[in-house]
Amino acid sequence: MTRTSRRLQGDSIVSRTRIPEAPSHLVALPDDVKLPLRVHLRLATCRNLLMREARRSVERWGLTLPQFDVIAELSRAGERGFTFVELSRLLLVTSGNLTGIVDRLEADGLVRRETDEGDRRLVRIVLTRKGRQLADEILPLHARDIQALLAFMPPEQLARLNDLLGQLRDGLRDRPAAADRAELVDESAAAGESHRARTRGRGKSRQPKVTPLKTRRGTAPPLRG
Repeated sequence: MTRTSRRLQGDSIVSRTRIPEAPSHLVALPDDVKLPLRVHLRLATCRNLLMREARRSVERWGLTLPQFDVIAELSRAGERGFTFVELSRLLLVTSGNLTGIVDRLEADGLVRRETDEGDRRLVRIVLTRKGRQLADEILPLHARDIQALLAFMPPEQLARLNDLLGQLRDGLRDRPAAADRAELVDESAAAGESHRARTRGRGKSRQPKVTPLKTRRGTAPPLRG
């Protein structure tokens, strides 16, 4: 549905544009869908707000949030450090994005690449002495910033929230595995059906073929009219 916007010009009415009318009703969602959707949106909003404040915290030391995350994880790894694959899994980023972050930190003298002693094909990322000193300095200060950010919530509510988020995390981690299992079942069913179809085809091909009898010249049966 559309409506026409009009204006007066002298004694006549001039039609300007046709403006689509707003729908008379919105899509109604079932109650069992509304609550999960609200939770999803609220979590996304809280995440964005938390990241905004965390970004402001680490910018005091001239770091981006991804750079800070790399330093924080490497500070827990000890002298052995992490491979690119291990670190990308911890940070939930791709190896390609991680390479650029490590390059910048290495240029600043905060991390270095080392060849793994057990497997020369692997490259490990470790903190330099300068990087470890920086981590020891900024990690406690950053933790205080986060504590101050969430100070409006009583400790018992934070503990409850922590437990609920842990359940959410574990459930989301298990979901891909369940999806993979379902996909595997579907693939197995499809493979079984394909196998049965091929078997039926072979069964038909094994039926004896009717071969026309060869007749001798001059001995063919007479045609009947």
